[in-house]
Amino acid sequence: MAPGLAAPSTVETLPRPPVDPGLVRDFVASVLGLLDSVAQTWIESKAKGVNIDAAGQKQWREAVSLKEVPKRLMVDNSPAVVELLGIDAAHLPVAAFCSGLLAYVGCVWKAVSELAEIQKLKLLAARDEKSDAAN
Repeated sequence: MAPGLAAPSTVETLPRPPVDPGLVRDFVASVLGLLDSVAQTWIESKAKGVNIDAAGQKQWREAVSLKEVPKRLMVDNSPAVVELLGIDAAHLPVAAFCSGLLAYVGCVWKAVSELAEIQKLKLLAARDEKSDAAN
């Protein structure tokens, strides 16, 4: 054999099992629903933070909500996307688990960040009150 050339492989690879379109659609719909919920909650919280009333908060939630047409487009085409990207459908449960975990971590991070901001504002207000009392 010439230097630099690999020996022919004698191991045959098995074809990937076909993708279950229903499983893929369910997975994508669940992940999109989860992300949409996080986005709406996050934007509502930010709207509250700048003293926007309930009607305004609702408008902001609706503004960032995942609309039905793009959602259907992504869900309905997801089996073809999985096939075209060469993703092994057997790994979808792992991806679902990781997506859920990531969304949960994002929610916790958001809550902790907001509480830290509230704490900071309270400390600043207390410092201002102490400064005003001294004057």
